[in-house]
Amino acid sequence: MRERYIYLILFFAFIARLFFIYPAYSDENIYFNMAKNMAEKGLVPYRDFFYAHPPFHLLLLFALFKLFGPNMYLGKLLPLLSVLVSSFLLSEIYSLFFKRRKPYLSLLFFFSPQALSFGTVGYGMWPPLMLSLLSIYFFLKKKPLLSALSLIFACFFRYLFLLYFPILITLFREKKKELREFILYFLLFSSSFLLLSLIFGQKFLSQTILYHLKSKMGAYQNPIFYSRYLTMNLPLLFISFLFFLLSKERRLVFYLPFLLDAFLLAIFKVGFAHYFLISLPFYLFILASFEQKDILCLFFFLYVVLNYPSILYHNTPNKGIEEVLRYFEDKKGEVWGDSILMNLVGFKHNLEIPFNEFDSDPIRMELNPDVLERIRARAPDYLVLSENSPRTFFFPGYSQELFAEGLPDFWVFHKI
Repeated sequence: MRERYIYLILFFAFIARLFFIYPAYSDENIYFNMAKNMAEKGLVPYRDFFYAHPPFHLLLLFALFKLFGPNMYLGKLLPLLSVLVSSFLLSEIYSLFFKRRKPYLSLLFFFSPQALSFGTVGYGMWPPLMLSLLSIYFFLKKKPLLSALSLIFACFFRYLFLLYFPILITLFREKKKELREFILYFLLFSSSFLLLSLIFGQKFLSQTILYHLKSKMGAYQNPIFYSRYLTMNLPLLFISFLFFLLSKERRLVFYLPFLLDAFLLAIFKVGFAHYFLISLPFYLFILASFEQKDILCLFFFLYVVLNYPSILYHNTPNKGIEEVLRYFEDKKGEVWGDSILMNLVGFKHNLEIPFNEFDSDPIRMELNPDVLERIRARAPDYLVLSENSPRTFFFPGYSQELFAEGLPDFWVFHKI
């Protein structure tokens, strides 16, 4: 397929995706509301509110909302643009690495179930994935300074992308001169972590590192974590492994996605499907290296169809969310409860979150019971709960105002 046709398909597909952007039941609502409060009230992450990640994602949203005003559409455009750029980067990286062009690799990425499901969801994973691919691209273009800078930026979105550092060292261990410069620049730029610690204080370290060590790493694995992996990543792993066995090539890069997934499954006791975006490019390298395109297209089509429920869920309006938002159209006061839902209400209808406790993740509440006690004593005007909310989130002295059936189901309670 000629490259210009591929570019046209991607352009029109990108435009089409803009018409399927809706409020989602996802953590993006937490980040949007945090950035809105930063832009409008001057709040500072880590100091004024808990934030469990490095600052670059939030700072980028803050800059966009400060310049153009808080806008959910704008926030969701950021991951979609990152997906589009990553699609082109992946094709270019393959061409530079394998010395042959496979422009349809861009299509495989843009139309993967991961991109179709989460491509407009602002989890904060797509921009650092784009930056990590940009780092590999710059390394292949013999620009170690830009390569190191891109990877550092990616890590200051999400620490998870530190995994690309040993990947780069392993893949390009024979390019000793460029690799030596890359490592030197990377270590030099890493010192900016100390600068962030000085700017944001001790809470920066405790919230972005210690919290994750306590809450998400360990031997225990949540069964839901496995089910999420099975539905989206296991078929891709199976197809890739099959093509890997059939392929005549045995490059080191082909082993990476299996090792990455095994590592993530081993260390996290709580996780999400979007964690595994980190290995997606390397799986697609395996698929693109398979020369029989007809078989590749058939397998990939079946893979997309298998994940149709997830794709449909993330690209259609959530009726339960719409009902809750309609209820709060003329309401004022404070709202608390389910992290995702209360921040969506706060973002769209300007309700306050007590004590700026935007993150009410049940694991965090379990680790910090004093936060929940302060909220209970404050008695906010409204509680918004989902079927995922623990029983401790329901406070006495409230009456049910709304039940919204959906996936998940939602409840709204008003203080008596």
